[in-house]
Amino acid sequence: MNVLFLNLPDPQGMYVNRDYCGGFGSAFPKRKGRRHDVFPPIFDAYAASILEKEGYSVSIIDAQATGTSDAQLLEMVEKSNPEVVVSRISLPSFGSDLKTCDMVKTRFPNVFYVGWGSICKVEPEAVLSKSRLDAVISDELEFAILNLVNAIRSKGELGEVGGISFKANANVVHNPSVSGEKSLDALPLPAYHLLDLKNYKASESYFFPEGSRSRFVDFFTLLSSRGCDFNCFYCPYPTSFGTWRAMTPRKVVDEIEFLVKNYGIKVFWFHDQVFTMIPERVEQICSEIIDRGLDVTWACETHLRKLSTSLVVKMKEAGCTRIQVGIETGDPKLLASVGKVGCTVDEVENAMRQLHELGILVEANFIVGLPGENWSTVRNTAKMIRKTRPDDVAISMITPYPGTPLFALAKKRNWIVTDDWNRYSTSQPVMASPDFSVEDMRGAQRYLYGTFLYGRRLGELDRALRKHMFRRFFQELATSLPEMGFGAYAITRYGIKSRLARVPRKLEN
Repeated sequence: MNVLFLNLPDPQGMYVNRDYCGGFGSAFPKRKGRRHDVFPPIFDAYAASILEKEGYSVSIIDAQATGTSDAQLLEMVEKSNPEVVVSRISLPSFGSDLKTCDMVKTRFPNVFYVGWGSICKVEPEAVLSKSRLDAVISDELEFAILNLVNAIRSKGELGEVGGISFKANANVVHNPSVSGEKSLDALPLPAYHLLDLKNYKASESYFFPEGSRSRFVDFFTLLSSRGCDFNCFYCPYPTSFGTWRAMTPRKVVDEIEFLVKNYGIKVFWFHDQVFTMIPERVEQICSEIIDRGLDVTWACETHLRKLSTSLVVKMKEAGCTRIQVGIETGDPKLLASVGKVGCTVDEVENAMRQLHELGILVEANFIVGLPGENWSTVRNTAKMIRKTRPDDVAISMITPYPGTPLFALAKKRNWIVTDDWNRYSTSQPVMASPDFSVEDMRGAQRYLYGTFLYGRRLGELDRALRKHMFRRFFQELATSLPEMGFGAYAITRYGIKSRLARVPRKLEN
């Protein structure tokens, strides 16, 4: 039996980060002549490996990475000759995703088409009613796919497969999730061989302090833990992945080592929701990387309260160069009551300063439009950006993801301004409060990005001036050394270096 995992193409003119926002996805417009990061479909690769181990013939088509046209896509599907097709449905590409699924289903009507993703988990009936999909997985893909494919192959009762919703004549049947063991250590190595790993690129500047934004490096995603226990009421992470759980350090580094030795991948992005939830575990991961002599560079996302000086030092020693943190707001009251409950502005600013002092690149994520937001709170966020000078920022508009407490609150108070899921991209306003309108949201996002870019330009100018001053110093020093009898010297990136000799020549009498 042939099973195809089809990673759907981007909507016209848009790029979708399907792993972001708890798997609901984020999106932004594509710019002509500008490249963007390309992430691998890591969940598909895990699920494909599980099915291969059970004897199924499995393939992966990553139409997003290759920019495949409709005609090419249909040709590739036909060549793979699948009996089951599995695709992830994302929120900001909802209409485009379902259109592509329907196109495939129309061309291959006998294929059993399965959708999965966070929106399938919280709104399975809506997804099925608006598409020609045969079923959706409302559980985690890897822990439901085998039972579902087994039932399809044996033409058994889908009603006995836990964690799915499916069409039965004119009705939709919802099967409850099976509360079984969902250990991440039980997952096999992802089916890397089904992917073209050269497709997955990230900007060099994301991982390297002196890297260029226009140069890209090969990289791969790691997922060593899932879920989050902080339960911020606006956050989709607990909705999508539940409580925090993790792989053992040895298994994590086994995956890294396999990619290094077999594919030459040396740059990694830990896409855990809270990578350092258990600091001792991360220290063990770092020790494994160091003890195995793996020369790797990596970045991660985590919570500021789960970082200590000793941990960050250890992470840096093991190759960590960048940490992404959710701050949400720079307003003291909003931060403590809504953004990061219990946190203070001083705590955030001290943590950011510490990361900079330790030589770590910092990406700070902020949200515009939290309940209670107004222009006074926005200006406080701008103050924080100017004061902490993060290396990068993401300014997202508040998005009430279905299944979150924020969604229920926004529905109750009539704050949601559109039910068009294609606009739930974090870059478009879909919610407004009486104190903060849609126009305010757009203006605040532009203002905060402008604040960051202005500060960044000043920082670049400051660095350029200092670099120029040091170079002038070395130029003058290199010119004066021969006059002092020290032979010929050249200026290098690291200062001055002798071209002829390391010791002074004898001075003439």
